[in-house]
Order: sequence, then structure tokens, then C-alpha cells
Amino acid sequence: MKSKMKRMIGMTLMVLGTLLILVGFFIYRSNAFVNPALATDNSSYSKSVDSFETITDKAKVELNSLIELAKADGVLTQNEKRILSKKAKEIELNPREVIKDIEAELAKNPSPAETEVINQAKKKGDDFEKFIVQKFSKKYYTIKEWAGDKYIKGVYAETTTHPDLTIELELGKSHQQFSVECKWRSIFDKGGLEFASEKQLENYRKFQKKKEIPVFIAIGVHGEPSNPEQLYVVPLDEIESNFIAMDQLKKHWKSPKSSFFFNIKTNELE
Repeated sequence: MKSKMKRMIGMTLMVLGTLLILVGFFIYRSNAFVNPALATDNSSYSKSVDSFETITDKAKVELNSLIELAKADGVLTQNEKRILSKKAKEIELNPREVIKDIEAELAKNPSPAETEVINQAKKKGDDFEKFIVQKFSKKYYTIKEWAGDKYIKGVYAETTTHPDLTIELELGKSHQQFSVECKWRSIFDKGGLEFASEKQLENYRKFQKKKEIPVFIAIGVHGEPSNPEQLYVVPLDEIESNFIAMDQLKKHWKSPKSSFFFNIKTNELE
């Protein structure tokens, strides 16, 4: 009797054990089906998730950089739109909405395009040249040459390398020419001002030697090119490099409101 009871208990436990194994197997398969990565190595799954997050973060950074570049030059080109759309898709954003937001931002805060930035720089130079020209009385001074800076693919007129203005003073029977290079800067450099490149300075010296006329560097700082707050006129002969120290500039300060006079006896622009 006892033996029969033991056999029944043993059979019951075996059945229960089998059922538990089957239930565990189905639970495992079900979880693996929902997330196949769990059916393999857990560490590999973690690595793949980390990798995905890194790629996503990188795409976000690239997208933001592209947006800032588009805002910087003020123009959203078709090529930029294609690249932005691709990056937006990588981080599951709506490309059309991204483009739309950027265009709205540009329309709200317009900034000059790159070509316009170049034109603005030239305009400032032209405005300062006009300011300097007005310092000479038409009664005594004639503009003999007003050099331009037009060029294409390295081809430019010889006058492009000359100082901006070549002026002739007519005082009775006396005629004397001199040249003025005009430079306007919004701020001073540390300890002075870099008014030109070394190559430009070399060109001015060659011009002065060839023409045998004095050359002056007129420098306007602060304010506007058409109305600078500070004005300096430095003889080329006194300039040793393309950087002029503040101490030297101060020696050649001129009132922005006063007219210029060229002294034939001393060859100085006063």
C-alpha cells in the first residue's frame, strides 16, 4: 500500500515538473519573439543599443551644424535642403517641417548672403574713399586716378595694385602729384592696427618708387566708413611693416572734420 502511494506521488511530481518545464519554455520563446535580441547574447544587444544612440546623437549634431551654416550665409540652397532632409530622416524628424522652420527663421531674421557680404565689404571701402576725396578742395585738387579692384580668375588691371587715389595739386604754376591708400577698420588690433597685407605694402612701395611721388596711408577707425570717429594719415616712408603701432598712429592723428592740404615744400599731407 505504501509502495503504491509512493509511486503515485512520484508520477504526480513528474507530471508537475514536465508542466513547469513546458510553461517555462513557452514563456522564454514568447519573450524572445517580442525582442529577438534577448534570444542571443545580452551584451551584444546592449552594444547595439549604445551604437544606435551614438549614431543618433551624431546625426543631431550634424543636422544642427547644417542649420547654423544655412542661417550664417542667409541662403538655403537646394543642395542644402537635400542634405538637411537626409539628416532629419536619420533622427526620425519630418524633413518638410525642418526645412519649413529654417525658411521661416531666415525670413524672420534675414542676413546677407555670402556674395552680399563681399559686396558690403567693398561698399565700406568705397564709402571711406569717398570720405577722403571730399577732404580735398576741387578748386586746387584733381583726381588723376581712382583705382578699382575688379578682377576675375587672377586677371586684373595694373591699377588694382596701385594706391586708391592719385591726386594732383594745382597751385598757380606748381603741379604736384601724390597718392593716398584708404583703409577703414571697425576696431583696432591689439596694440595697433594691421592696415594691409605684406604683398599690398610691397606694391605701394613699388608704386612710389616707380612714379616718384609720395604715398600716404589714410586710416579711419570706428564709426562708419563715411564718417569715421578716428582718422590718421601716415606717410608710406615712415611705415616699416604692414602693422602700425598705436604710438606711431597717434603722431599722425587728423581731425575727421578738417580738410586736407598737401604741402609742396615738405611733401606732407596736413
